[in-house]
Amino acid sequence: MEIGCIVLNWNNYKDTRECISSILSSGGSVRKNIVLVDNFSTDSSYEKLRSDFDKKIHFLRNDKNMGYAGGINAGIRYILKNFSCRYIIAFNNDLIVHENFFDDITDVALRNEIDIISPVFCDYETKKVKFEGVRRFIKPLLHHIQIKGNYGKLEWWPAEVVMGAAIMFSIEFLENEFWFYEPFFLYCEEDEICVRAKMKGYKVGVCGKTVVYDKGKMSIKMGKQRKEDSFYLTVRNRFILAKLLRRYGYFSGCELSLFNICFPMACFLFSLLNMPDLKTSKAIMKGVKDGLKAEIMPHYVYGR
Repeated sequence: MEIGCIVLNWNNYKDTRECISSILSSGGSVRKNIVLVDNFSTDSSYEKLRSDFDKKIHFLRNDKNMGYAGGINAGIRYILKNFSCRYIIAFNNDLIVHENFFDDITDVALRNEIDIISPVFCDYETKKVKFEGVRRFIKPLLHHIQIKGNYGKLEWWPAEVVMGAAIMFSIEFLENEFWFYEPFFLYCEEDEICVRAKMKGYKVGVCGKTVVYDKGKMSIKMGKQRKEDSFYLTVRNRFILAKLLRRYGYFSGCELSLFNICFPMACFLFSLLNMPDLKTSKAIMKGVKDGLKAEIMPHYVYGR
């Protein structure tokens, strides 16, 4: 079996190098076409990675930082154009895969006809389970209710949403549906694509036979500006997600109205608790303002 692997890099040589190295050394019978997508890094990490992995993997460099959604979409487009793959899997660059990862996850996906699947996420340092998927949303706040306790007991289980940091798609889904919604830029992409897929009858789940080790905050140099950007995008994108889910029929009109009341109130209370950090509070409230007035664009503008 042949699959495509996308690893996204932006100014992070060390983690990206370790992620790609783990993919190359994972073994198994699955043939892997690895594509490094660089989101216009400015720290020479792209050049170093080309030097390290030249002739071992493929390289694609965007002419600007397109965020997670745009970067992964660019990688999907490249793989569909250049290879014949049964599945395409996208990785954050702060993950390490275990031995036989690709054989295990493709075997489970193929036998159970799962269109969108992710592994179990474990902490890189402690090796403890961090994430097993989302069972459902609490709609007034779009809050995740997580699945817990399945790892080690089941081969796979259905989920409302799986983690976008390591997410595999069937070629049937990618050839027939739109991909990530690029105006998100970062955060909420997997929520939208998984809910949309399930509403169209595709199967979404988590593979209990595979894990990835997630460095998470270990790999993030969370300076003040990055922290503010993170809060802003998280808040703004919740409003965009709610509007998209209303369009798909997942939200009723009343539920969207309730969200537009409850979520801003929750953000306001959270910003009050963070008043000593005035810039973070301002970023949160700017996210509310921009999210409420955000227009939803057609997927075809950003998709295939």
